[in-house]
Amino acid sequence: MTKIVFLSTSSRPLESLKKLKDAFDICLIVTKTDRSIGKSKKKVPNKIKTFAQDNNIRLFEIEKMDSFTKDNLQNTFTKLNPDLAVTFDFGYIIPKNVLDIPSIVFINIHFSLLPKYRGASAVQFAILNDEKEYGITYHLIDANLDTGDILYQSKYNLDESLNSEEAYQYLFNKASIEVVEVINKYLSGKLTPTKQNSALASYTYSNSKPKSTFIFKEDAFISEFKSERELYRQIKAYNPWPKPQVKASFFLKLNQFQRLELKKDDPLVKINDANFQNNKIEITEVTILNGKTLVVKDFISGYFKKM
Repeated sequence: MTKIVFLSTSSRPLESLKKLKDAFDICLIVTKTDRSIGKSKKKVPNKIKTFAQDNNIRLFEIEKMDSFTKDNLQNTFTKLNPDLAVTFDFGYIIPKNVLDIPSIVFINIHFSLLPKYRGASAVQFAILNDEKEYGITYHLIDANLDTGDILYQSKYNLDESLNSEEAYQYLFNKASIEVVEVINKYLSGKLTPTKQNSALASYTYSNSKPKSTFIFKEDAFISEFKSERELYRQIKAYNPWPKPQVKASFFLKLNQFQRLELKKDDPLVKINDANFQNNKIEITEVTILNGKTLVVKDFISGYFKKM
């Protein structure tokens, strides 16, 4: 049976891992060390680690990808000599000394139609840019970020009502349905790796920290928008985290708040959700920064008055 190493630092690919275990020999699971949760700082394992323990699968935990970890990871891979390594929502770059083990092929599962949206925030960027499709790309891993040869791509219609976390979960579910078939086709020679067209590449670089492809809190501070449609996409992309943050006076720019004026206070507000119909946005829920969550009717009553 094909020996596979599975690498993930989150709980979200759990269903894919279950399917892979049923079809292959998972000889090692690589994941992140336990996180501290809440005020008590209690250490809690992610579901990938728990799955490994429940199924007596060898576990390699990473606190940080330092030189010691890289050497240990290389030694572990060399001893196990797997046929394949699958990374899925893995928060580290695979070290070069591990990639250079000649007998192991590394496959990554990425949520965009590469070479578009290379980087860590592909789903958020698809929503921000009002794409009509999501993508899942299965590609070989090389030394650079999401640049390896493509094995297979699948496309799904983008449901604009989903926020980024809901969209991610949708794609994780889709991947769990197709991942075993994709890998089997690759192993049987039915999929031919295809080079990416670098001329068409784009990256999910942060506006606030342009050397990173992650989303940061600062990216969700909004003061201007080109259209209510654009604002709606920002609300969906930045929820449930970090959530769009605006001044209360910002809402006076929207059709929904016409003929209103702000009372004395102008607090910072996080926008939790909205609807969009007939080219107009309808804010439905907000949270006053360091305050409480309000439905829009109560928000208007508390902070605005008729002109």
